[in-house]
Amino acid sequence: TDEVEIIVNPIPVVTNITVNNLDTLVVCNGAPVMVQAAIQPANAAGAVYTWFRNGDLIEGVNTPVFTENVFTTNNHVTVNHYSAVVTLPASGCVSEMSADAGVVEIHPAPTTVSISGVNVICENDSTVLTAYSDVPGTFTWSNNVQGNTTTVHAGTYTVTMVTVGGCELTSDPFVVEAFGTDIFVNATPSHICAGDHTTLEVTQDGWQ
Repeated sequence: TDEVEIIVNPIPVVTNITVNNLDTLVVCNGAPVMVQAAIQPANAAGAVYTWFRNGDLIEGVNTPVFTENVFTTNNHVTVNHYSAVVTLPASGCVSEMSADAGVVEIHPAPTTVSISGVNVICENDSTVLTAYSDVPGTFTWSNNVQGNTTTVHAGTYTVTMVTVGGCELTSDPFVVEAFGTDIFVNATPSHICAGDHTTLEVTQDGWQ
C-alpha cells in the first residue's frame, strides 16, 4: 500500500489583545494608544492580522501591533473594543475572531479654558474672576481656590480644569493691575503771563 503524508497545520489562536499593555485603558480625547495582539503559535511566520474596532474593519492595518489616536463621539465618553482575526498565508489557516479583550475608554478633554473679569482695579480693591470651559469639570485656581469663580487682588492668575476622567487643561495667565487713587494736576506750560492760557491735565496714580 502507498503511504500518504498528511501535514496538519496549526490553526492560529489570538490569545490576548492589549492596549498600552493593559486589558482596559482610560484615556483623554485625542490620546495615542498602542494596540497589540498575542497569538499561538507565537512564532507563526508571515501571520496577517485583520483588525476590528467595535466590529468595524480597520483598513490598512495587518500587523500584530499598531498605534492610533482615539476620539470621543459627540464629546461623550466613548468605548472602543478591539478584536482581530489572524491568517497564516502559508497554510491558509484562519483563527476565529478574538474576544474583545482590548478596551479603551475615551473621556472628553477640554479644548478651551478661559478667564473673564475686570483686569484693572483701584489699589487695595478686589475683583471677581470667572472661569469657563467647553466641557464639565472642576476648576482649581492658581491661588488654590476651587470653583468657577474667585475673588482676587492685583496679580497674575491661571485656572486649571480637570474632567471626571482626569483630562485637564490650564488657561493662559490673566493679569489684574491695581492703580492708586491719588489725583495729580499738571499744567503745560506751568508759567504763563497774565491773560495767557495753559493746558491742565488730570491724572491718577497709574491712570491716564
